[in-house]
Amino acid sequence: MKTGYKKSKVKESDIAKGYMISEPRPSLSLNDSLLPDIKNWKVDKEYTVTLELKMTGIHKMHNSDKLCGDFDIIKAENEEND
Repeated sequence: MKTGYKKSKVKESDIAKGYMISEPRPSLSLNDSLLPDIKNWKVDKEYTVTLELKMTGIHKMHNSDKLCGDFDIIKAENEEND
């Protein structure tokens, strides 16, 4: 079964030091309890989802002045993008 996960080129030494990748590619995992529509979705097809979030933190990224926000997902809704 194709999962859609892609291999990341992260150095073992950075992981061991606990560093974040300087330019993380935003990604998100949702289960079918939060978004039941995923049961009928196809890998590699694009869908539009509206999220209700609660910001739980903010921090500077390692070796960068860029900020990274931390969020809890309160609600996820499909916007019917067939």
